[in-house]
Amino acid sequence: EVGYELFPEYQKKGIMSNALKAILNFANEEFGIEYIEAYTHKENLNSQKLLEKFGFEKINGKSDIKNPTNLIFGKNIIKASI
Repeated sequence: EVGYELFPEYQKKGIMSNALKAILNFANEEFGIEYIEAYTHKENLNSQKLLEKFGFEKINGKSDIKNPTNLIFGKNIIKASI
């Protein structure tokens, strides 16, 4: 699972794109993780766009029990697809 938060004044500067790419590479190369999920608020369109940019897909029918306002996205992160 990956989660993140960034103050509005730092958004749209490529920070999260760089961070997410590094996280995906690290998870796969160092731990052999092949699948990862990300949780984002249903109204956070910028976060959803970021996840989709990196090939995450919304998982329908799965909910975040601790925070029902979240959407869950998932991605296979085999090295070749990062």
